[in-house]
Amino acid sequence: MNQDQENKDVSLLEAVALNNCVVLLLVWFVVLHEAQEHKLTLLNIRKVIRLIMCDEGTPAIKVSL
Repeated sequence: MNQDQENKDVSLLEAVALNNCVVLLLVWFVVLHEAQEHKLTLLNIRKVIRLIMCDEGTPAIKVSL
């Protein structure tokens, strides 16, 4: 692999990592907002987080609270 291709690969990995961080922050914001609004307990928040996460460990935003 040449240096230019390696730089493109690193840039792509950085973009994916940044995207995942933004998605996880969004998920946390939604969970905490719902927790305040519905007075969820810590145990219920953990259950909601398990529902949001799909099998591979990546967020699945299709789950509604």
